[in-house]
Amino acid sequence: MKVTVYQCEYCKELIRDKEKFKLHKDKHKAIKAINAMYPQVEDEYCDHANGRYSIKRSKRFYEGYKKLVLQCVKDFENKSYPPLSYGWFRSLDDGDSMFYGVACRILNFCGTCYREWGQQYHSGKCKHVDRRKK
Repeated sequence: MKVTVYQCEYCKELIRDKEKFKLHKDKHKAIKAINAMYPQVEDEYCDHANGRYSIKRSKRFYEGYKKLVLQCVKDFENKSYPPLSYGWFRSLDDGDSMFYGVACRILNFCGTCYREWGQQYHSGKCKHVDRRKK
């Protein structure tokens, strides 16, 4: 008996069904496009993740990123929860969605001054000042 298995070039996952494999690759391409349009902060020593500094973004950057992520999740995932709700994030996590990481980045932004922090914890405590100058 001969079985055809497809291996993803990005994550090395093995998938038997050709249609599921195509969808899997399309998800990877969507995430790659998101990261190309909105590059993540290079943080070799975890300074950004540990809250030592934030990146000042514009409202346009924040809204564009959020819109793109929401569209990708809507196109590829079947989620019945309201977007950006606790249930929505939880369903992405529990469903082992590839989009969970890029979706969680939305939570790293301060909704007032649009600074991007390395963690949601720091965005919730944003004082709307540039900590890099201190």
